[in-house]
Amino acid sequence: MLNVFKRKNIWISMLVAAILIGLFAFAQVGARSTVKVRHLPLALVVNDNGKDAKNVVNKLRKESHEKNSEIKWVNVNHTNELTKGFASGKYYGAVVIHSGFTKAINQQQTI
Repeated sequence: MLNVFKRKNIWISMLVAAILIGLFAFAQVGARSTVKVRHLPLALVVNDNGKDAKNVVNKLRKESHEKNSEIKWVNVNHTNELTKGFASGKYYGAVVIHSGFTKAINQQQTI
């Protein structure tokens, strides 16, 4: 039984395991930091001209005009332009309001 403690390869493997556990624990602490995001650029594509779509867009833009807003909306004319903006880092996400949005909302309200 005591021969187990005298073998170097067992001590080395235990040391490596302890180091790996420590590294993963340290990585988890770093991931839980309280970083606040401000003015994160997101694309906004509006393909619907209906009243409900305009209300949604106005609410999104109104909230983003605050001083410490987390989101900065970037207007994009068509969904084809999104890939260029993502590739260049112009924005990091997108909200797309497709045509027929207002019609779909009105259908849900009448059911």
